[in-house]
Amino acid sequence: MEFIEPEIKYALNLLLKERAIERMEKIGNVWIGPDISLEKKVIIPPLATVRNINIVVSKSDLPPIEIDRGTFSALRWSVRSCHAQSGTDIIFHHSNLSDEMIKDISDGKSVSIPVDIMSVLDRPVELEGNIMRFFWVNEINRLRHEKLREVVGKELIIDGKEGTDWSYGDSTEITEKGKYPNEYYKDLCLVISLKEKYHIPPSTEILKVNSKKDLPNVLQKIPVGEKAYFSVGETVNVKFGKNIVGVLVARGYEQGIHLYSPLIDSGFEGPIRTETLFGLKELDLYIYKK
Repeated sequence: MEFIEPEIKYALNLLLKERAIERMEKIGNVWIGPDISLEKKVIIPPLATVRNINIVVSKSDLPPIEIDRGTFSALRWSVRSCHAQSGTDIIFHHSNLSDEMIKDISDGKSVSIPVDIMSVLDRPVELEGNIMRFFWVNEINRLRHEKLREVVGKELIIDGKEGTDWSYGDSTEITEKGKYPNEYYKDLCLVISLKEKYHIPPSTEILKVNSKKDLPNVLQKIPVGEKAYFSVGETVNVKFGKNIVGVLVARGYEQGIHLYSPLIDSGFEGPIRTETLFGLKELDLYIYKK
């Protein structure tokens, strides 16, 4: 039985996730939760990961569906931009939740649940208050092909030059002649170029950032000719319509890493700030319509 039980557990979790997605699909293509707070103030050492730091989660932080393990498995999360820009990354493992925790949340209680918090800065970082939020987007209805082209220039405005500052992203599945087998493989997303602009130099002083207003005091322009392990970049100006939501996606570790702060809200206007490791030059931008 000990060899069968993990397979049964995996199959059950997969089934619960699929059922949660079915419930999510009924409430729309996009769901975004409110900010979730840390249980208490914490200091993350330089270039370190601290495990089992508690965030406080209640039913109001989750979608209005039946709450079970599948709900947490189906959800994604996004670190607050001000914290991501100050080098903070969060990893949430739904497997760390006990059945009792999930039941208490479902019953309306506020529950402390563990996450791992990593700092990619070479200086200590103090964190408190709101830190992240859960969200869900319907991948089946992600804007692709002609539907994606229909919103660009209308409900989604991108400054800059197509082919230089941004482009339509195609699949790598091409024929031997270098052509796509059919239109299904074209215009799957937007590819948006990044310009490395800022970094946070090493220091022994504890860094504390509570809002974007604090960032100009700590972010410094990367000196010409220098490379930064962690950098905050910017895209050209973009403008999201009231029904358009974006999610940034790094293509793979071999090209660089983007921290877990991918969500771009509807109504956003300005350059998108990005938080990347290893000099990432571009990101896929997935577009969803509410």
